[in-house]
Amino acid sequence: MKRRSAYAFKLELSDVDNKLYTNSQAIGRAAARFGHCPVGPVPPPGAFSTASVAPRPRKRGMLSSMKEKTAQSKAQAQTNQNRLQALRVSLLGLHKALVDSERVEYEKTFGKIRSPNHFLQLLTGDPWFAWLSPLSQLIVSMDEALDEKSPLTPASVEALATQAQRLLVPTETGDGFSKHYYDALQRDPDVVLAHGQVAKLRSEKKPRG
Repeated sequence: MKRRSAYAFKLELSDVDNKLYTNSQAIGRAAARFGHCPVGPVPPPGAFSTASVAPRPRKRGMLSSMKEKTAQSKAQAQTNQNRLQALRVSLLGLHKALVDSERVEYEKTFGKIRSPNHFLQLLTGDPWFAWLSPLSQLIVSMDEALDEKSPLTPASVEALATQAQRLLVPTETGDGFSKHYYDALQRDPDVVLAHGQVAKLRSEKKPRG
């Protein structure tokens, strides 16, 4: 049996395709004649070739956009964390300055504090130092926010910063935090410097988002 050439094989396929096309036209006319289906255009040979199906484009643009958004979200979360951490550090400095200032005033009134353990007991239980509690609680709230697994949002950071701003308002009258804070600012330059560090952070431009 002779082996057919590739060219002869292509000719045979083309001939079969043409015959199918002719027969399909005839079948279509006969069916229309007897009312089975309307005559419609019959696709020419090769119309359903797989070569005519265009490949689907790869979604590189979508993947790139998703990666860009993820990177932006991470950068924003890091910015929020850095801002809150800086505010927390400045408030810790202010808290320490206030504690040191109040210790001096306490010892002027009641005598020298016996030991660090005694001083800790005074800080946590003596009415003399009780006015510092709102500032201590605010710092604890910041620590809890920084320890959260979910990323910090600009709104949550701003809420804590606003609490600090409203708390640190000295007033010449009254008997609460504001009055004690006013007295400490009047007598202790270290408290004034620490207050300035906190105010400097509040005056910086707020991050967008």
